[in-house]
Amino acid sequence: MVPGKRSLLTGFDNARIRNKVLAGFAAVALPLVALAVVTLLVSGSVRHHFNDFSVRQLPQQMAVNDVQTSTLRLLGSFNRLVSATLGTRYAAGDAVATDDLRSDVTQAKAALAAAADRLAALPSQGETREYSTRTQVRFVALSVMTQIDAAIATFDTAMPNEILKRADDVQTKADSLNEWIGQLNDITSGSLGTAAGTLAARIGDLGSVAVGGIVLAIVVAFAVAMLTANRIARPIQSLRQAAVRMGDGDFASVEGERRTADEIGDLIGAFQETARKLSESQDKLARNERLSALGQIAGSVSHELRNPLGTIRNSMGIVRQLTGGKSLGIERALDRIDRSVERCNVIVSDILEFSRVQELNREATSIDAWLGDMLDEHEVHSAVAVRRELAADAAVMLDRTRFRQVLVNLIDNAAQAMMDPQWEPPADRRRTITVRTEAAGPHVRLSVADSGPGIPADKLGKIFEPLFTTKAKGVGLGLPTVRKLVEQHGGTIDVESKEGEGTMFTVWLPRQPGQADVEPASPMLATA
Repeated sequence: MVPGKRSLLTGFDNARIRNKVLAGFAAVALPLVALAVVTLLVSGSVRHHFNDFSVRQLPQQMAVNDVQTSTLRLLGSFNRLVSATLGTRYAAGDAVATDDLRSDVTQAKAALAAAADRLAALPSQGETREYSTRTQVRFVALSVMTQIDAAIATFDTAMPNEILKRADDVQTKADSLNEWIGQLNDITSGSLGTAAGTLAARIGDLGSVAVGGIVLAIVVAFAVAMLTANRIARPIQSLRQAAVRMGDGDFASVEGERRTADEIGDLIGAFQETARKLSESQDKLARNERLSALGQIAGSVSHELRNPLGTIRNSMGIVRQLTGGKSLGIERALDRIDRSVERCNVIVSDILEFSRVQELNREATSIDAWLGDMLDEHEVHSAVAVRRELAADAAVMLDRTRFRQVLVNLIDNAAQAMMDPQWEPPADRRRTITVRTEAAGPHVRLSVADSGPGIPADKLGKIFEPLFTTKAKGVGLGLPTVRKLVEQHGGTIDVESKEGEGTMFTVWLPRQPGQADVEPASPMLATA
C-alpha cells in the first residue's frame, strides 16, 4: 500500500463514526455535484440550440409558409374576380358577387402584406443571404399586390383581352414571387433541419451525461458504503473474537487490538482496561489461593518444628552444663548449633507471621510523629545514614505494632542491600536511606528510598512473591508480609528501582476522613 493511501485510511480509521458517515455522504455527494455541473453545462447548450430552433428557425419557416399560403389565397381570389368580371360583362351575371370577390381580394392582400412584413421583420443574426432573400420576397409580394390593384382598377372599362393580359402579368409576377419563396423555403428548410439535428444531438448528450452520472454515482456510493462499513465493522468483529477469547481466559488477545481515535477505539480501550483488571483479579485470586494453601502448610509445619527446636535448645543447654570447664574443644560447635537453632526459630516465626491472619488494633496516628519516634528507636548499620523528610502532617489509622514491621523490614532490607560486600557505592555517593511522607489527595504517601545497587529488572516483578529472595539467607517472606500488612491497612505498595541508582518503595495509606485534600507530588528517588 502506498504511504499516501495508508495515511488516508489511518486518518479515516481515527475519525469519529459520525465523521465517517459524513465523509461517506460527502463522497457520494461529490459525484452528484459534478453530475449537476456537467448537466447544467450541457443543458445550457441544449437551451441555446432550442432557443435558436424555436425563436429563429421555426418562426422563419412558419412565416415563409404564411407568405406562401397568403400568396396562393390572393391569386385564387384574383383569378375568381377575373372570371366573375368577364362573366358579368358578357353573361349578364350578378354584380353583387363581383363586389364580394373584390372584398376577398382586399382581405387576401392584407393577409399577404402582414405575412411579408412578419417575414422581413425576423432577426437575421448576420446571415446576409437570408436577409436579402426575405427582403426580396417582401418587395416582390408588394409588387404583386400593386399590380393586382392596377389591374382591378381597369376591370370596369378595359376590354376582355386587356383584362386577360393584365391577369397574365399578375400571374407572371406571382410566379416570380413563388420562385423567391421557393429559394427562401430551401434555405429555411436546410437551416431548420440542421438546427433540429443539433438540438437532437445535444439532447442525446444530455441523456448520456445523466445516465453516466447516475451509474457513476451508484458505483461511488456502493464503493464508499462498502469501505465505510468494512472500516467500521472489521474492528468490531475483531473485538468480538478477542472478547470470546478473553472469556476463555486469553486476556492478552485484547491487548493486541489496535486502538483508533474513534468510538470503536474507546470501546477497545475499555475492553483492554477490563481485561487488565480481570487478569489482575485472576492473578490475585490465584496468589491468594496459593498463599492460603501455603499458610495452612506453613502453620502446620511451623508448629511441628517448634517442639523439636525447643528440645534441641534444651538439650544443648544440658550439654553445655555437662561439658563446662572440661576443655573438650566443642564450644565453637555448640555456638554454631545455638545460632542455627535461633535462625530456625526466626524462620519459623516469619512463616507463622505470614500465615497468621490477625485482627488489627488500629487507632488514629499522626504519621509524622510516629515515624519520628520509630526511627529514633530503630538502629541501622553505622555506615548507613537515615534521612527524614516528614511533611505529610496527616493522621492515619494504624496498628502501630504490626505496621512497625513494615518500616523495619523496608529499612533493614535497604541497609542490607547497601552493606552487601559485593557492592561498593561510587565515590560521590553515600549510603543513605530516605524516609519521606507527604499528603497526596485522600492518601498519605510514605516512601523508603535507598541509594544502593538497585534491583535487577528481571527480578523486580517477583520480589512480592512468597519464597522468592535475592539474599543468601532467608526464605523470601519479608516483602510478601509487608504487602499483606499494607493491604490490611487499606493501602497499596509500589516499587521503583534502577540498577546502580537505588530503590524506592512507596506505601499509599488512606487518611482519616475530613482532612483537606492535597494534590500528590511526583515521587523522587532519594540519593545521597
